[in-house]
Amino acid sequence: MKKLIKPLMFIFLATAVIACSKETPVEVVEDEGTRPVVDFAVEPGDDPFTWKFTNNSSDFKEVTWRFGDDSVAYSNDPEHVYMTTGTFQVTLTATSESGKTSQYLREITIDPNEILGISATKTGTPNELAFKAQTDLDIESIEWRFTDNSTPATKTFISDDLEPLYKVPTGVIVPARIQLTTKKGSVAIITKDASTEGIVTNFMDAMVGYTVTEDNTGNANENATKLFDRKDDNKFLIGWAADKVWNVTMEFSSAQTLKFYSIGNGNDSPDRDPKIWTMEGSNDGENWTILDSRSMEKHWTDQLLERGFPNTDAGLDWKKFYFAVSNPGSYKYYRLNINENFGSGAIQFGEVILFK
Repeated sequence: MKKLIKPLMFIFLATAVIACSKETPVEVVEDEGTRPVVDFAVEPGDDPFTWKFTNNSSDFKEVTWRFGDDSVAYSNDPEHVYMTTGTFQVTLTATSESGKTSQYLREITIDPNEILGISATKTGTPNELAFKAQTDLDIESIEWRFTDNSTPATKTFISDDLEPLYKVPTGVIVPARIQLTTKKGSVAIITKDASTEGIVTNFMDAMVGYTVTEDNTGNANENATKLFDRKDDNKFLIGWAADKVWNVTMEFSSAQTLKFYSIGNGNDSPDRDPKIWTMEGSNDGENWTILDSRSMEKHWTDQLLERGFPNTDAGLDWKKFYFAVSNPGSYKYYRLNINENFGSGAIQFGEVILFK
């Protein structure tokens, strides 16, 4: 009898322990460690491409810097040289002893137009400009590239002079691309529009409104909005008569000095091209000063054919024609008056762009 009691008592005790464990689970607490506090400061180095970074983080074991240009560094307070201009997201990742991470991000912008200034002045020789680069950088090299598209055969002029001379053809804008390389190998590239009047800048972003004496209410695809929609492949069209005068008045947020302007052509019927017009300026919208007057001997299609463009849609349609202002001044309002076309019962033209 005693031999039977002992095994039964052991089974009872074991069952009791197991039951007790199920009712009261033991909670294991793991030390997660401290997450790093991440912060850093940044300051310019000895040129606009060079930046110094100071790690102000705490509770970390190691750091990883990513500079937004595929470059990585692991030192505490690195210095980094960017090879190009642009906006870069700099990320600092700090890792604690326990493997926890935190990140902090800042943006750095290197603006090429703040690094490199370009000027162009007339030399006295017709159409010739003297270009000059202004910068405080230690330059290894500079390249000027002028691209003349005034004829079907594109002409490119390249110079590595600091102050090159270039003749701009009449009636066009020539894009100028300037590439500067520093002694450290960093590159800044800017583009400017060169004209016979010097460097010009489109100021249509400053336009706050416009009015026309008459609009094309019958065709929304050819109304006055097409003059300012920044598209090359559409036009404004309206009926015309011999004694008719039509104008568009443009208002700007502040006074602008008009030096150059362009008018686009259409895609058919060259006898609809404007022939006689004036460009005027005003500061009150009532009193106007004539800035430029034009009387064209040939419509735009004939002008393009004389310059060698092929007699095809691609060769003749949707082109821009540029005009220097003979009497520039600073005005808040500009008005384009069309007085005559080349004989059609309609007049048409494309986008209007003003340059300062």
